[in-house]
Amino acid sequence: MSAETDWQRLLADLATGVWRLRRRVRGGPGGADPGELRRLQRELDAAVDRLTEAGVEVIDHTGELYDPGKSLRVLAFQPTDGVERDVVGETLRPTVSYQGQWLQMGEVIVHTPPQETAP
Repeated sequence: MSAETDWQRLLADLATGVWRLRRRVRGGPGGADPGELRRLQRELDAAVDRLTEAGVEVIDHTGELYDPGKSLRVLAFQPTDGVERDVVGETLRPTVSYQGQWLQMGEVIVHTPPQETAP
């Protein structure tokens, strides 16, 4: 494996790790010290800002309408009540690019309208 490929994999893994931590902190575990959560959130936001300034884009697809032509790895299609169109219900790994070059394809679960049963 080339040094460039190793570097790209490291960058994608780092971006994914920061993204996961940020999502967990935003959810806020019950009983955690709110002041500590705010400090951690600021540090994570600063890390994300630095990645962005360096040309790294981390895309969370959750809530987007699903387009089969989009470069995403769908891990499951899940029938979900209240859904009228296919929508990304959960992003398990974000799409990561560096200066416009794709480094990691997003992995998602797509929520679909429930199947109608024939009478």
